Amino acid sequence: MPRLRSENVFLSIGFQSSSDVGNLKKIEIIGIPGQKYPNGECVISEKMKQFFDDLIARPLFRSSQLISDCDFSSLKIWLYSTDIKKVEQQYVIPDIDESDIEIRSIVPYSKLEVIYILDNGLKGVRYNNWRLKTQKLANPLFSEFIAPPEVEVPPIFGIRMSRFLEAIGENFFDQYAKLDQYAKMKHQLFFNALIIQID
Repeated sequence: MPRLRSENVFLSIGFQSSSDVGNLKKIEIIGIPGQKYPNGECVISEKMKQFFDDLIARPLFRSSQLISDCDFSSLKIWLYSTDIKKVEQQYVIPDIDESDIEIRSIVPYSKLEVIYILDNGLKGVRYNNWRLKTQKLANPLFSEFIAPPEVEVPPIFGIRMSRFLEAIGENFFDQYAKLDQYAKMKHQLFFNALIIQID
């Protein structure tokens, strides 16, 4: 029987905390690559689900439990590429303006470069406390997306030496990939930013 052809789509998936500790219980991630089959069925692969569970959902649940008086109950997260114009995005993302919080990565080799937290309308001391909590919540995510640097061989080397250096780089990556099951997925990441709405 011939295999059904599929087309790529971007889907959302919800994650629930399995812990009784902390107030954050639900995280929805929007923009996850999936497939739509001719029969209308849309699916996300198990490997893709596990990737976002391990690198975003679980770290955020853990992070929220370590923040005192954290009253965040749910998060909505959009995967976003700052290299793509908004009109070219293949799914709807929120507008970002100067009232939103921008957190830049200081983690070397992280493929996640920036996290935007949408403004919640708080003012004064309440806003400052909320801002500190959001930074504590989001900052650990940058470490989850560390990938080994790609080896670039300068053109000044001869062909033989270039091939030798490339082989060393490939061997290093292969060894790293044995320690990190998501190494290749991080290198092929289609987003470099997150937009988070906190409720």
